[in-house]
Amino acid sequence: MEKTIYVGEIVCVDPETGGNVDVELHKDPTSGAIFGIEPGFIETLKISSIRSPYNVDVFIELSRED
Repeated sequence: MEKTIYVGEIVCVDPETGGNVDVELHKDPTSGAIFGIEPGFIETLKISSIRSPYNVDVFIELSRED
């Protein structure tokens, strides 16, 4: 299983609530594209890997901030 490259974290505004949302940015190792995921989603589900958003047949491990 390949591992993402942790890029950083940004704060976005939720368009429905107007509240701030933290979003982790990760670089997909195969496509080279960057995608975002909420850290709360990762922590709530206690996951360390996801399907690649660019290739659903591939699971990638989410690297975390060191």
